[in-house]
Amino acid sequence: MNLTVQSWCLDQLRHLGWLDNMGSGGVFEDSLAAYQEFFGLEPTGELDGPTQRSLREYRFCALPDVLESREEARWRKNKLTIAVTGNLPALSKPQRLEAIALALGWWSEIIDLSFTISDDGITADITMGAGSIDGAGGTLAWSELPNGNDRPLQQKYDSAERFVVAEQMTGGTIDLARVICHEVGHALGLTHLRAGCLMAPTVSASIRKPQAGDVEAILALGYAPARRQPLPPPPGPPPLPPPAAKRKITIEVESNFSAARVLNIE
Repeated sequence: MNLTVQSWCLDQLRHLGWLDNMGSGGVFEDSLAAYQEFFGLEPTGELDGPTQRSLREYRFCALPDVLESREEARWRKNKLTIAVTGNLPALSKPQRLEAIALALGWWSEIIDLSFTISDDGITADITMGAGSIDGAGGTLAWSELPNGNDRPLQQKYDSAERFVVAEQMTGGTIDLARVICHEVGHALGLTHLRAGCLMAPTVSASIRKPQAGDVEAILALGYAPARRQPLPPPPGPPPLPPPAAKRKITIEVESNFSAARVLNIE
């Protein structure tokens, strides 16, 4: 392997928190195998091709891949205010608000939490800002995590990215809705989860909203499940047709009772 590539991979693994134990007798191969298993790769313990490609994938945020999850690090109230500041040049304001509404709605379908979007960044619980992070193609955003005291949190979305609002991402574009949904997961207290979850560290083209692993993790933090709307009552039997109108019939009978004919029906 090219020494420059190897050096970059090692720096990336260290930056993501996988080599933190190397100074205390940790084995590099074991740390790398743990990374590979976390991302659904074959745990070879070697910097093979799939591992190098994984290290270069779009990453949702700058948080380490593995963080200790604390049950108390969540919101105690069930109504949060979201402030939206700054600009994302790739999107109009209505498009950005559409992405935010989608992401918030996906979490509200899971836990008993409602959101209000506001222009007031002073009193907001979560402020979704925009600005330069590391240029296009690197870290897409970052978010603070709650500490259990309902303190306001800050988020930033990289203004250099080619954001879109679309389920299918093509030509280097990034769906902002899934990025926001991931970052809101952090703001609700979730750390990174394994491959196959929305809260995995890297962007998946097939995952746009919380998956089963995400649902299990967010409920494990202590949030109440979303309240389901009561089902409408089953429909009753169809109404009976109105009774036929009464009719008056006039009949003439022959005197010998051998024949009769209808003269009139009203």
